[in-house]
Amino acid sequence: PRFSQIKHLIIDEAQDYTFFHYQIIKEMFPAATLTILGDPNQAIHPRQYRSSFAEIQKIFAAQNPIRFTLHKSYRSTREITGFTLQLLAGTAVIETDYINRPGPKPQVVQVTGRHRLALALAEKIRALTTEGFTSLAVITKTAREAQSLQKELNKLIPIQLITKEEKTLPNSPLIIPSYLAKGLEFDVVLIADCSREVYGQGEELALFYTVCTRALHRLFLYYTGEPTPFLAKVDPELYTSTIYPE
Repeated sequence: PRFSQIKHLIIDEAQDYTFFHYQIIKEMFPAATLTILGDPNQAIHPRQYRSSFAEIQKIFAAQNPIRFTLHKSYRSTREITGFTLQLLAGTAVIETDYINRPGPKPQVVQVTGRHRLALALAEKIRALTTEGFTSLAVITKTAREAQSLQKELNKLIPIQLITKEEKTLPNSPLIIPSYLAKGLEFDVVLIADCSREVYGQGEELALFYTVCTRALHRLFLYYTGEPTPFLAKVDPELYTSTIYPE
């Protein structure tokens, strides 16, 4: 179908669409001008070919597109933004500057034993709730991991599982898979497991970067065994390291 009555189209998360998608959009909305927004560093489909912004410009060349690159991040604290930017070392970085809003450094927590992971997360969530944080998310890589971990955590603390059927988010602790967390923001984010076996492939860097950048004020990263190799990109001075239990 063609929607000639549509005069303007806004496309968000542009990095998750392929060249083929944009060709279809061009055919479906022949009379529309477009605003296309995205961050190439936040692609959540690591094995899917993504159109570059240069390729997108060529598709819509007849409309004389203008490209703007934004260089300042307003989302997270200075410490979280500095940490996440170093994850991208050696790649094309879009957000090269950030507002000077200070906060605690991200905390990387080694958990000695997979069976202790839920307990470590529950204790931290209790402490953060006592501090007054209500916008708090535990982020897993997959929906299956979210379901499994939620069952474990619910034995210790109340926490709501977010699925694709949810229409609203609770103002209380929640657990959510990475692909649903994209585009959302939380005061506190706990990465449930950043072990090498979970985030160990090079093409998963953008996904890992994306989940870390969901945090506005506090970021905690938990792992068992070996940590993701992506942490080797980050200056150890930019985060604190602890072991659970101490």
